[in-house]
Amino acid sequence: TMQTLGAFTDVTRNLLIQSSLDVENLIRDDLTQAMALAIDAAGLEGSGSSGNPTGIRNTSGINGKSFAGTNPTFAEVVDMETLVAADNALIGTSLAYILNPAQYGALKTTEKASNTAQFVVEQPGNTVNGYPIFVSNQATAGKVYFGNFSDLLIEFL
Repeated sequence: TMQTLGAFTDVTRNLLIQSSLDVENLIRDDLTQAMALAIDAAGLEGSGSSGNPTGIRNTSGINGKSFAGTNPTFAEVVDMETLVAADNALIGTSLAYILNPAQYGALKTTEKASNTAQFVVEQPGNTVNGYPIFVSNQATAGKVYFGNFSDLLIEFL
């Protein structure tokens, strides 16, 4: 269903009079970024209630993977890919992982297997299991998203 999103800020007339056009562009950029973050949060974890859109996390029928701990092991990451493949969704050019900054840091030091010096976050390339990573504060700690994000549709009216 259709949802709306807006942002506003107060700006004094003196600021606009005493400054160049750059201040107006700065304000527009800040508002745009605030709206983009809200759209990201709704797309990932929107509750689907009280006027909020339903995000990936709360959409029924999407395979989910529970982790033994806060951060996934490499085997659990591979299981996520397997679940996406089971849904015939392991296609496209936008396959990627989205995770919280704390998890990103932890997975950079989590070995794939003991004493291998190979970590879940692969360097160089900044990938997990061969797929790019996007780090977002919009993802709750303990939640990792993997999929073809070009299939995530957000309609603006």
